[in-house]
Amino acid sequence: MYEQIKAPIEKELHLFNQRFQSLIESDFPLIQSISDHVFQTKGKQIRPILVLLTYRLFNKNPNDLAYLSASLVEIMHAASLMHDDVVDNADQRRGSNSTRFLFGNKTAVLAGDYLLSNAILKAHTPEDQKLMLLLVDVVKKMSEGELLQIEYTANPKITEAIYYQIIERKTAALFSCCCQCGALAANANMEQLKKITLMGQHLGIAFQIKDDILDFKQDVNCGKKYANDLRERKITLPLLHYLNGVSLNEQKEIWNCLQKEELSEIEIHTILTKVTTSDALSFANEQAKKHTQKALVYLEELGAKHDTTALRLLINYIA
Repeated sequence: MYEQIKAPIEKELHLFNQRFQSLIESDFPLIQSISDHVFQTKGKQIRPILVLLTYRLFNKNPNDLAYLSASLVEIMHAASLMHDDVVDNADQRRGSNSTRFLFGNKTAVLAGDYLLSNAILKAHTPEDQKLMLLLVDVVKKMSEGELLQIEYTANPKITEAIYYQIIERKTAALFSCCCQCGALAANANMEQLKKITLMGQHLGIAFQIKDDILDFKQDVNCGKKYANDLRERKITLPLLHYLNGVSLNEQKEIWNCLQKEELSEIEIHTILTKVTTSDALSFANEQAKKHTQKALVYLEELGAKHDTTALRLLINYIA
């Protein structure tokens, strides 16, 4: 499916990679070393692809602003992951050593700040001030999401509403930003921008819920470390749903485990078993499907000029 998604924009992706490379070059040797490490593998480039496919709904050939937007959201995503690894004290990122592990926490934080600020400065173009405001706003929302997640780590006061506040800011905001960037660059009208914003938001929510589910699945091919969120005592939707459905005594027992500095392997295995043998994963999967369907509905309501097939495939692939 992924090859089908990329097929209509192979030429555009080649041009994107050329322009992206020029944006991450630096005269500062340390920054260049970190940049080389962070971007040594392209990954799936879901966010820039989302920008380019959204643009293609309204215009065939991406303009400079579309390529700039696609590059900037990829840089912003990378910078946010560098900050995440410091917050989570993570030594690995996608099977490789994390930036903080190789260069230290202080350097990783400052390098992430540099990439973010440099991206925003590059977005400050005479052609479109809206792009700069959009990017500044998404950095603000992502920071709010991270802070909320820290506040409610192993916190019994978390509710489903708070969980959604966290992921709407931490994850969905950037997906929505990608869609808005593509539409803005293509001069979509206000009504189309509203629908594309909501499409991206629901897509990002679905993506994060599916990522939460993967934490409970011991699959070496999923690209995520098994039980990583649980080890970091993050309260994800499957765990939250499970806790809401058990007795107060069992809730208390699990919260007591989560409030420790570090869970034992036995405690992790016990919680994983409880969650995976309940209806929690199927419940979370249903919620992800609902948001995926909402994203597809907003896509159909756009009245796009061009074929929506690749974008529909991407939405289903992501979620």
